[in-house]
Amino acid sequence: MNVFITGATGVLGKTVTRLLVDSGHNVRAFARSPANESRLRDLGAEPVHTSLFEPAMLRATVKNTDAILHLATHIPPANKSGRLDAWAENDRLRRDGTRNLVDAAIEERVSTFLYPGIAFFYPDRAANWVDETVFPAPTPILESSIYAEKEVERFTKNGGRALILRMGGFYGPGAESTRNVLHAAGYGFAMFFGKSKAYTPLIWVD
Repeated sequence: MNVFITGATGVLGKTVTRLLVDSGHNVRAFARSPANESRLRDLGAEPVHTSLFEPAMLRATVKNTDAILHLATHIPPANKSGRLDAWAENDRLRRDGTRNLVDAAIEERVSTFLYPGIAFFYPDRAANWVDETVFPAPTPILESSIYAEKEVERFTKNGGRALILRMGGFYGPGAESTRNVLHAAGYGFAMFFGKSKAYTPLIWVD
């Protein structure tokens, strides 16, 4: 299968890229720097120069692609994450980037589109399960992910198959959030949010 990945050098993307290559798929991935090009080649993927904000270039990029995995994010560092403006680039990736990528996928008749959403916009359900029937209650920081999901749903209305996986937090080697937690623990601080008995959905990425 010919697969195109955005965010292939991120925490989730590196593992996904390696697994796809090891499974025999032909993986092409968006690279924005020489360092990332080298990382992608080490993983067995072909680096691609393109832009999520240039529709014509993006359409040429996804030509003859079977599946797109849109994993790109731009999460601000922990010391800035409380500022709404620090999320501007991430919001742009989720809104404009996803819309442009879905447009290109529809035009080039890509068969499958996968988007990793987030689980953090659900309201407090106390002891009740959270499933697909629970309506999200996102904060301003998370609204762009809802927008991205609607764009991905548009892909299905044009005959494609879309998968939206609402994931929790990632941890493991290379995850900045993991390094931050370990760094704080060295000073006697526990960097976990919410009530002491609350559940936090965490996913080991390696």
